[in-house]
Amino acid sequence: MRSCAHVVACVATAGVLSGCLRDTSHPCESAGACNDLDAARPDGGADGGEAGDGAVHDDAPGIDATVDNPWGDGHHGDLTISIAQAQINGYGVIRQDAAAGATLVAVQHRDGATVGSWPDNFEPGDRVMIWRTAGLAAPITSGTTTPLVLDGDVGRWYVTRVVERMTDRLTLADALPFACPANQAQIIKLPELDTVTVNAASEVFAEDWQGEYGGLVGFYANELVLDTGVISAGSDGFNGGDPEDFGDFSNCTALDGRSPSGGGAAKGESLVPSRYGIGVSLASGRGNIYSGGGGGNCRNGGGGGGALGGGGGVGGNDLDARPFGGMPGVPVIFAPPTHLTMGGGGGAGENNATTSGFGGYGGGVVWLTVRTVRCLGGGAIAASGNDGAGAPNEGGGGGGGGGFIYIRAETITGCSLRAVGGDGASTGNTHGPGGGGGGGRIVLVTDAMTGVTTNVSGGSAGDPGLGAAAGQGGTVCGNGALEPGETCDDGNHRPGDACTTCSE
Repeated sequence: MRSCAHVVACVATAGVLSGCLRDTSHPCESAGACNDLDAARPDGGADGGEAGDGAVHDDAPGIDATVDNPWGDGHHGDLTISIAQAQINGYGVIRQDAAAGATLVAVQHRDGATVGSWPDNFEPGDRVMIWRTAGLAAPITSGTTTPLVLDGDVGRWYVTRVVERMTDRLTLADALPFACPANQAQIIKLPELDTVTVNAASEVFAEDWQGEYGGLVGFYANELVLDTGVISAGSDGFNGGDPEDFGDFSNCTALDGRSPSGGGAAKGESLVPSRYGIGVSLASGRGNIYSGGGGGNCRNGGGGGGALGGGGGVGGNDLDARPFGGMPGVPVIFAPPTHLTMGGGGGAGENNATTSGFGGYGGGVVWLTVRTVRCLGGGAIAASGNDGAGAPNEGGGGGGGGGFIYIRAETITGCSLRAVGGDGASTGNTHGPGGGGGGGRIVLVTDAMTGVTTNVSGGSAGDPGLGAAAGQGGTVCGNGALEPGETCDDGNHRPGDACTTCSE
């Protein structure tokens, strides 16, 4: 959870769900939105409990399989959280190249849990997620309007166990199913709990995305009770663009490049680390980089909104009323049993007198494998994007894209689920508002739901009538949902599933 002044406020949810999930407010992507969801089912799906590579992981060396189960073995015990903010996961970074098939990885421990009585570092017997979080390489297309299909090694994840720790090297129970280049993959400790209770005014949050680690909150448990509490990865995803004071440049049109070279402000971060950063020519300008919004061009164009389930909104016109605000981030299409990603950052507004036009942070990932999820008195699970920021007479930042909520459970009751896009900045100008962030994505693999509400709305644009656009709505899908042309007996859906069409 970012501690910044422009964190997005919670938006009221819409759409009550019960029984088998069927959402009619937010269509799925045209391909890959709901495919293979049953492969991740913890109650007898194709992989026996652990998603990501189709292998059974409960016979790891040194692990007692008799107490291991799809919901975790509960060896971390019960946990009651009554403090304002709590971090439940530990994080590390793989520091040396690890090839597919490797079982030994070099890990630098970077951050640990702030609650719980278990050891802070990675220990034998721990369940861990390996996640290749970013690192898309050339060729990279700036200014694309085509959704990104994430189907290679970047975004891949799997869950395994630690067998042995030797200082900064971990032996894993299962071989890596994909390559992990140094500094482009993280390892996340997933506690295995019995009953988790999050009390009123308490929040369990993800570590902010730090460029190499963070952005995900997740755990295994037999039961989760949100007694007016919250599980959140809000504003914990890819970073928004940072503003600069460029001076009085004008008439810039370039997709890439800073204002002095005919471009604009910084782009929002996405899956391409080399195209993000302050003062880097190819990391600036109005062209978006996949889910990251483009920066507003000079003078005083607004930043484009980030994206995930839905596309972002274009940034507002420049000082001369030209349509050269940041281009919007595009949706990312991926199959949750193998891939994960976060909401893209909003592009920065182009500034010439201040450094106020920050792009909003994207939403992170909430990843829960819990037998029973119960939300009481307004308990919520959230992964929303952050609002863009701005000031009068400057270009405003685009909103961050909503993040990703992925829950595997037998039952989910009474929960409010939110993965909304951040709002674009309003500045009170006659130019340069930010575009809204696209809505995120919610995937629920469950047998029964009662009183569940979802909201994956896109964020609002800044000041109206000045060229900025709102973000598009995201997607909500669950097991039993069908892509066009699929049938219930196609191998992706088990007999007895209540199949519905996952499109409008």
